[in-house]
Amino acid sequence: MPTLEKRIETRPQAFAMGESLIESEMRRLGPSLARTVAETAGAFFNSPATLEAAWAAPRLPEGRALRCSQENIGEKYGLLCDLSADMGEYARLFPAGVSDSIKLDAYCELANCICGAILADADFADEFGYLIPCVPCSGAGRLSAGTRSMSGAFRLKDAWIRFSLTVQAAVPAATSAEKYRAASGLR
Repeated sequence: MPTLEKRIETRPQAFAMGESLIESEMRRLGPSLARTVAETAGAFFNSPATLEAAWAAPRLPEGRALRCSQENIGEKYGLLCDLSADMGEYARLFPAGVSDSIKLDAYCELANCICGAILADADFADEFGYLIPCVPCSGAGRLSAGTRSMSGAFRLKDAWIRFSLTVQAAVPAATSAEKYRAASGLR
């Protein structure tokens, strides 16, 4: 008669190199997640997006950075997606006459779509569990001390858009009510 056993999976190569489980899995999933980011942005703007290394993107001009972030929260882990672009380059992705508020709303929606595609990735979900997407916000997200991000960039028409994805351990003190409030955008 079969018995139920608690299966414990270990990844000795990650711990032998001194990496955390999160770092090991993000390194493994990184290329797939980066492609997901670029493909989602390309579909969002109905234009091919070319994936590039983070250092290939030119520096953002001082005072012209457009930033957006979205947090996704779960029982054990959270995902933070940050996007940044030059305001002028990003504005050229839209037809003339589109208001700045619509452009900013579209930028936040782009972050939401990227996170949705990542959360739907079976390998990501298997490793980090079910995460609840929060409301995107303009501005960079806050990282916990000691976390590392996976970074990249893509070109979309004439615009460079930089991204970073960070998985971090969930804050254990957060109650379910606090998590749902954060997901709704209420602070």
